[in-house]
Amino acid sequence: MGPDGCLSSSSDNAGLIESTSEVFTVLEPIWQNYCDKISRADFWALVAIIAIQQSEPTKTIVLPFQYGRKDNLNCNAGAGRLPSPQLGISMLNTVFVNQMGLTLTDAVTLLGAHTVGHVHTANSGFGKTGNSTDNLLNAWDTTPNVFDNEYYASILTPWVSATPNGATKNLWVHANTNIMLNADMSMGCNITINTATAFGVAGQKCPAGGGAATTPTTTGSPSTLALVTSYAKSNSNFLSAFATSFTKMTTVGYSGSSTKLGSLTSINLALC
Repeated sequence: MGPDGCLSSSSDNAGLIESTSEVFTVLEPIWQNYCDKISRADFWALVAIIAIQQSEPTKTIVLPFQYGRKDNLNCNAGAGRLPSPQLGISMLNTVFVNQMGLTLTDAVTLLGAHTVGHVHTANSGFGKTGNSTDNLLNAWDTTPNVFDNEYYASILTPWVSATPNGATKNLWVHANTNIMLNADMSMGCNITINTATAFGVAGQKCPAGGGAATTPTTTGSPSTLALVTSYAKSNSNFLSAFATSFTKMTTVGYSGSSTKLGSLTSINLALC
């Protein structure tokens, strides 16, 4: 379950696999110029590092780069290995812990990448209709162009489960145009998921601990709430933890307890 330079044809990758996507119109042409020097898997890992560091304003996050990943020639071999955003903590355990050999702490930390970007209804079915010039529309937090801990602070604000206008799948919504998915909300409160549809129960409110604008219908708190709260309080703690978990994720199969895919070589990008 390591990075292999592949995108399966699964609908889970909608928005990435089309010929008009930025993967094919921006990234692929760059990689083709150097495909004899770097694998696609290494190149994508490098692009991710650059994107994170460029959108992190304090410039304190340090993401080491390793090369030597092998590209998979059968990209559809990875179909079905992505986590469902509807199934909550159980799916995080299945994919990140059981399949990838990471920890639930890593999973909670890595979902912090939702601090940048948006969901897109046309690709995933998740999203609300609204003003296309609204940069907060269908973003997870109020700074979708900044890599920071705002995502965790956003989780701890009041949310209501709903299927809003324009969406075909369950979302968590609140006063502004931001959104959350079940996977996000499950880290902050014990949400109830309709097992027949894998949707959150309509009208359910979070967080479990209450909030200024909500009367919670959920009870108790998940074990991950303490970690979410700690990241919400400290951007530096989140950035440090993310660097560690990101490195573990991008070297699955090459480091730690499993080196079945081979070994990687580290390089200091600052010296390049």
